[in-house]
Amino acid sequence: ELALSLTLLIGAGLLIKSFVRLQQVDVGFEPDNVLTMDINLPEAKYKENSQISRFYQQLIAGVQTLPGVASAGAVEYLPLSGLDGSTGIFIEGRHLPARGENWETHHRDVTPDYFRTLGVPLRAGRHLTDQDTADSARVTIINEAMARQYWPGENALGRRLKIGDPD
Repeated sequence: ELALSLTLLIGAGLLIKSFVRLQQVDVGFEPDNVLTMDINLPEAKYKENSQISRFYQQLIAGVQTLPGVASAGAVEYLPLSGLDGSTGIFIEGRHLPARGENWETHHRDVTPDYFRTLGVPLRAGRHLTDQDTADSARVTIINEAMARQYWPGENALGRRLKIGDPD
């Protein structure tokens, strides 16, 4: 019984130590004072991208008027939720991936103030604006890991890529 108790005590101590260390990991954004919600729009009512976009614009505008709200944004999949969109990418000026090789990225659609709302620093380039719509030229914000992987030793700013099919 003493050996079992000691084993459980050591295991609990290690679990607590691991939890404390996890609390100190930099997740890349500021999770304090952030409220999230999951919204599933009915496909029967929101068939067009313009309808979906208009819904989120109105939602965010309304949320920003609430007392105590400093910033509001929306994202397709919440960070650390285990969900994301994953698809192939094709980089302008580079050969297509060889057979069996796959250039892939995990992507999320976001609203203009999403990164500012989470306190994600922008290292280079510009933030998204309200002029970046489904009808305008596409804009991409990438993380440093993607820049290092696909443009090693180069500046990724201004480079072009295509998400999805190469055609």
